[in-house]
Amino acid sequence: MTLIGIPGKDSRDDMVRFVSGFGLENIPHLPDDSAGLWDKFDVKFVSYWVLVRTDGTEERSAGALPEHLVADALSAG
Repeated sequence: MTLIGIPGKDSRDDMVRFVSGFGLENIPHLPDDSAGLWDKFDVKFVSYWVLVRTDGTEERSAGALPEHLVADALSAG
């Protein structure tokens, strides 16, 4: 599993502050400047996450990403 942050709907400076403020510098981030991905996956706010599996199925929720998903992503590297 690859964990990628997709910051969007904000300025680049605010995105950088968010990533740094939450200690997320160790995962790649691909800014969604146009909010196209946010719109496609119906993301409404920052603490919303979507897991897209290789078979195309999705898991989504608001709040913190479950620790077991983070552990899986980090151990797969």
